Amino acid sequence: MRRSLLLVAAALAAAPALALRRAGRAVRMSASRRDALGAAFAAALAVPATANAVAGTAGGVERDFFNGNAIFKEDYYYKFGKLPPIPLEDAREALDSLKEAYNLPFVRTQIRYDAYNKYADRIKASFAAYDGPLKKAVDSSNWAQVAELAGEKGDVRRGLRAAGMFSTTALSPDSITNEARLVAFYINELNFQLMDMVTAAGAKDSTAAVASYKRGRDCINSYVFFINQVINDKVGDKFEKI
Repeated sequence: MRRSLLLVAAALAAAPALALRRAGRAVRMSASRRDALGAAFAAALAVPATANAVAGTAGGVERDFFNGNAIFKEDYYYKFGKLPPIPLEDAREALDSLKEAYNLPFVRTQIRYDAYNKYADRIKASFAAYDGPLKKAVDSSNWAQVAELAGEKGDVRRGLRAAGMFSTTALSPDSITNEARLVAFYINELNFQLMDMVTAAGAKDSTAAVASYKRGRDCINSYVFFINQVINDKVGDKFEKI
């Protein structure tokens, strides 16, 4: 009888340690799978750094070493050191293959709905200003207006942080996901193009201004292309490309 009680006590004492070891193995396996998926995500979407004149930008504005001059520091380029394609539709086949491996992060509809109602108007106003007054100013070489509209206090930049906050909320159920980093890259890149447009306006360089505008437009459309996947009828109206 005493021997049986001792065996039971030993088994109970060993149970927590066994559970911890099993939990540790599960965490390691889960982390390994996340790492593998992250590597696949990066490899599938990456394009050579030589695709751009400066890593992470199209030209004049360089990302600093810690990505400190980006609106959202922890974006795709900061995480993987690689550039996703611009426009994103160029990687449609890779995106489809990734979606077969694992679905988009699941964030409850109510959370996406609340975030949409908080940020959508500012995002739409920003994109409309880009496609309307700013485009007109670039096309007509109205440098004073280009500098004003693309500047830090311009109508376009007012919505960029809202765009990133919405996408991060809608694509990150817990901690930030690779999908949220990808979308943040396009917001950061759009901001860099606006900075380049201000520089081009100062130099009255029509060629540079038009090139930055087109790349910024592709960034907006890449954002819209990806984020619309998590906007359904219960969340709100999908964003429109420009």
